[in-house]
Amino acid sequence: MSMDGTGMVPPPASGAAGAVTSQDATRRNPKQGLRSGMKVDRNRHGIRRETSLIPKPPKKTGRKKV
Repeated sequence: MSMDGTGMVPPPASGAAGAVTSQDATRRNPKQGLRSGMKVDRNRHGIRRETSLIPKPPKKTGRKKV
């Protein structure tokens, strides 16, 4: 029997009662889904932006020469 007479042992005071602690929580910036050659950053609004580090050839625009 415990001290309060209920027959149940209270959980230790240092343990979280079913809550997710910051150590157990997943990270906010996961590395999954990243492609090689991509730079990922966030702007001041927290929106994620991906930029390619591989230079692309210039687009061919304009009329065809005949």
